[in-house]
Amino acid sequence: RTGRVGGDEQRRGVARNIATAVDQGQGALGAEIEQIDEGRTEAGGLPAVGAERRSAWADERNVVVRATHQPAASEDPTRDSYRSADDAKSLTKSLGQGDQRKLDEYLTAVREVEDRIAKVRKANANRTPVAKPNMTPPTGVPGEFKDHAQLMCDLMVLAFQTDLTRVITLPFANDGSNRPYKTIGVPDGHHDLSHHGSQPEKLAKIQKINTFHVEMLAYLIGKMKGVKEANGTTLLDNTMMVYGSGLGDGNRHNHDELPILLVGKGGGTIAGGQHLKFAKETPLMNLYLAIFDRMGAPAKRFGDSTGKLAI
Repeated sequence: RTGRVGGDEQRRGVARNIATAVDQGQGALGAEIEQIDEGRTEAGGLPAVGAERRSAWADERNVVVRATHQPAASEDPTRDSYRSADDAKSLTKSLGQGDQRKLDEYLTAVREVEDRIAKVRKANANRTPVAKPNMTPPTGVPGEFKDHAQLMCDLMVLAFQTDLTRVITLPFANDGSNRPYKTIGVPDGHHDLSHHGSQPEKLAKIQKINTFHVEMLAYLIGKMKGVKEANGTTLLDNTMMVYGSGLGDGNRHNHDELPILLVGKGGGTIAGGQHLKFAKETPLMNLYLAIFDRMGAPAKRFGDSTGKLAI
């Protein structure tokens, strides 16, 4: 389970899944996993927005923080963050044959991602203008969700592959997102369907959406498994990836009985192929304590933790 606060429980689900502070009336933003990894009070040096009292809507859109009640601004997914092949020419000359091959694999992957981003931008620029509705425009990159999600997954793999970062958070949607999934036969809004009232038709559509999200996870896992490390292992072997939801059931807005999946071997410290069931009311933060140990950043306490899970 995750900690509980008052107010809109649903919109704070994801923020509470990775943050520690559970402060009545002020949301869930506090010390966060990226801060534990950095060993300081700032998360990656990102700029802070907001200040004293937090709202559920702010927690929904900001899952990384600098300090208690100070969320960090979201990164722009369209920003070019990787060096081009021209920047690597001088480096190539000083590398051995094996390292040259690894660098070529990385640069090829970068070019493929850049090409796909360019195609998305071109398609968006060439769209036929339509009358603007009287509403707030959506945030993020417009276009097909599947393509966008896979691009973000590819960028994550590249960032890990080059050690640009050790911790990444990728939500497939904001809490309360009412995105329709027409390409998989679900024209209804996700949030509306989550209040299913045990209706079989709505439950079947929710199952389709959940399956689709897991397929995106499988895509990411496949990409990470395909990256070979110098010692013969894979990027996935040396990663710990937590996948799940801040709610056990959207209809009840409950924060217990959470569906949590831990993927990767953590450098050989985690045995896969397990289905572990823990006692009711076991804090999710107990899992993170166990993960921190394997990251080389042990912590005595994280949020409402009560001990380390045996994983």
